[in-house]
Amino acid sequence: TRAALLKAARALVTERGYADTSTEEIVKRAGVTRYIANSDKSELFLAILEELKQELIQNIAKAMQSGVVNYGKVSPYPLAAFSDDCLDPSVQLILLIDGPSVLGWVAPRRLEGEYGLGIIR
Repeated sequence: TRAALLKAARALVTERGYADTSTEEIVKRAGVTRYIANSDKSELFLAILEELKQELIQNIAKAMQSGVVNYGKVSPYPLAAFSDDCLDPSVQLILLIDGPSVLGWVAPRRLEGEYGLGIIR
């Protein structure tokens, strides 16, 4: 149920934005009859944002594993992977636009510390 809700919510928020997406639409698109856990739309949005961050970090990790060291210098591959990911409408709207405006800076900053700085460590 959770995976279906996250998938439906991500698609709808990408299509319409957070403000123009209702919880009822998410539930209907997910094909579930009742949604109890994370009934707050902002909590569901935070889960989508965290899932998206995990995907981005996985893409950067794959780029790093493909050969990041070139003559003792860090290769641009991780940055290129992130830049490529930023072309995805989901990343643009959810991570870069709606994320900070819906959740403020605390939650996205916490996720950045956990995932973004985590990969550096």
